[in-house]
Amino acid sequence: MGNSNIDNEAQAFEDWCLDKGLSDTSARNYALWLKQLPEPLDFHTQDLEHILAMIKAQVTFPAIRSAYKKYLQFKRDTENYSIDQLKDLDFVRNEIDQIDVASESRLTKTEVMKKYLDTDEVAEFHRKTQDISPPRFKTLDDPQRKCAEFKLLPVFLFETAARIAEALRVTTTDLDFEDGQVTIREGKRGKRRTVDIDKSVTLLQDHITRFDIDGELFLFDREQEYWKLRYEMIRIGNNAALKFGDVTPHWFRHSYATNWCVKELQKGRGIAEVKEEIRDYLGHDDTSTTEVYIHAAEELTRDNIYREHGGFQLSI
Repeated sequence: MGNSNIDNEAQAFEDWCLDKGLSDTSARNYALWLKQLPEPLDFHTQDLEHILAMIKAQVTFPAIRSAYKKYLQFKRDTENYSIDQLKDLDFVRNEIDQIDVASESRLTKTEVMKKYLDTDEVAEFHRKTQDISPPRFKTLDDPQRKCAEFKLLPVFLFETAARIAEALRVTTTDLDFEDGQVTIREGKRGKRRTVDIDKSVTLLQDHITRFDIDGELFLFDREQEYWKLRYEMIRIGNNAALKFGDVTPHWFRHSYATNWCVKELQKGRGIAEVKEEIRDYLGHDDTSTTEVYIHAAEELTRDNIYREHGGFQLSI
């Protein structure tokens, strides 16, 4: 089936949807959306970058997202994929959920709690990245440097609480090693802010010296290569020794904000003051988003999940 043209694939997909109990209208619409692909997906022969590019060009609103997630289930049911190919398929399914479409919901406390790593776990994740070697990035330009960038990103993202797009824009002129600070020049809606770093200082200094960097710290292309960052982080997060789940770059931002709120609330500081400071640090416009971290921190403290000894002294 992987060599069938897209019309035949769409017909087989429509028949499968009907067999699974979907209505005639839903099955027909799903098949029509599938026909927008230039060719059927084939995890036997196509690389992930090609598959993701085809899907992302089509998924523009929730109903289409649902159609392509159903299509991946169809591929799982009808193709004889290896374990690794099934893992790639599951990764693509996860990526479909991350595509920005209309009617996206707001951040919730449940989501923050699910994506929360305490400082010990951040350190464990960092140590696991050190096992990665350049061949993992062989499909990208300059795999040696991008592998090195990948190894320092988790700690950098955690300490700065930067969005991945913000982090990838940082240059050497934005770094102040003496004061342990980074200027985020191009935040959301053009906001500029200064954030603190600790363990990242040595990691960045070594990285800059090793690759003789004067300018952009990271060569990863946010549009074309972000999928590879996510893929490798998810792979590490699901490592048998960690079992954190599908860790993505944004987990480290959530984790910093939640850890910081817990720490400050445990000091007895008022909620309003804590909310204002973490809002400014994260560069939020909407305080309702910031409040989610406060609520998560209150629950973590109440349930004694947070391990205070971790603090912000990462042991890496």
